Amino acid sequence: MVELTLTNVKPTPIVLSNLSLEILGAHGTWWPLTNLPTRLPIWQTDRIKSPTSISLTTLPEGFILDKIGNAELPSQRVVRGWLLCQVPQEFTPLRDFMSTQLRLRVRDTAGDEVVKVLDMTASDPKGNLLYTVMSVRPVYNEDLRKYKIIPYGAD
Repeated sequence: MVELTLTNVKPTPIVLSNLSLEILGAHGTWWPLTNLPTRLPIWQTDRIKSPTSISLTTLPEGFILDKIGNAELPSQRVVRGWLLCQVPQEFTPLRDFMSTQLRLRVRDTAGDEVVKVLDMTASDPKGNLLYTVMSVRPVYNEDLRKYKIIPYGAD
C-alpha cells in the first residue's frame, strides 16, 4: 500500500488513463504491480500480537483510483489517496531488501506520461510519497473461521 499525492501541473484540465506502480527486482528488472480492487472492506490481523482477532482497516484519505477514475482534474488540483497493489507471484526481489524501489507511472488521455522513482527512505520533498508499507507477508490458505471479528472502533 502506498499513499500518494498527485498534482495536475499542466495549465489545462486532464483525465488520467493510467496510474500504476512498478517494483525493482533482481537483475534490474522493473515488475508491474497489479492494482487491487478497492470497493470492498480491507480486513487485517496481527498474527504475532493478537492472532485470534481481525479488524477492519480504514484509510483516512481513501483510495486514489476511486478519486481519479473518470474524473477531470483541473489545473493545479491536488488529489491524495492510497494505492493498493499486489506483487506478482513470480517476482524475484533484490538481495538487499533495503534497496527496494518503487516507480510510479502516470499517463493522461492526451498520451503524456510521467515516470518517477519514489523515495522509499523518507518523505519525498515534493509530497508524492507520504508513506509506504512493504513488510506485509501473505499467509496462504489461512482458515479465517478461527478468528474473532472486531468491528471498527471497538477495542
